[in-house]
Amino acid sequence: MGIVPGAESPCKPVPRIAPFLLLSIGLLPLVASACSSPAAAPSARGSLTASAAAPGAAEVDEARIEDLAAAEERREREFLAEMAAQGIHPVEEPAQATVKYHGQDLTIGLYNEGYVSQSEFYSVPRSSANYKVVPNIQMGALWKALEDLGFFAAARSGIVRTPGASVSVVLRRGGDSWTLSWGPDMGTEKYDVTMESAKAVQALFNSAFGMQVVDNPDGADYFERERERLRQNALRRGVSDQ
Repeated sequence: MGIVPGAESPCKPVPRIAPFLLLSIGLLPLVASACSSPAAAPSARGSLTASAAAPGAAEVDEARIEDLAAAEERREREFLAEMAAQGIHPVEEPAQATVKYHGQDLTIGLYNEGYVSQSEFYSVPRSSANYKVVPNIQMGALWKALEDLGFFAAARSGIVRTPGASVSVVLRRGGDSWTLSWGPDMGTEKYDVTMESAKAVQALFNSAFGMQVVDNPDGADYFERERERLRQNALRRGVSDQ
């Protein structure tokens, strides 16, 4: 997906890629690199610098900034149109995706910006960094990936507690919710779809930017307690810590 120097438009169509792969490699960085023009950037900066001392430079700079903003908006529209052609649409209403690894006492999750803005979420100290906020279009890519995996066909409606489950994937969107769980006593019917759905959520979680302030009033004691908690969990599962 290279950019041809001197081409009329620097934004090449994004090739048809499976939503799960888009999650794994990071959706927005992929398109940002496809729609940028490295050759054009230095000349634009050079023009701004050269015109700085000229009469009316402020007006010229403002006009160039407006041109750049308009170009950025055009690229975003083209990007959204290409994603829509692949069946990926922004999730505008509040949405949440959560994976619970019950045996490890671990929870990770995602909110979309229809739920809370990144600046608002990350500016508040929290007890953990187990949740991240992603753009609405990335949540849309996740939704499409889960649909393709068969999550919604296999999941139960509502937030359902499943005794004996090892892994649970819980989705919320607007007023709707779904739960998909699997455990060793539940047979193999839903094993693949549950594990692949959990991987899809975790792929986006791992690739998403997040800078959470963690509230830790106990200092180093927090890490000692956490290490002991993990050790006790391992002992309960019959796994040696050595």
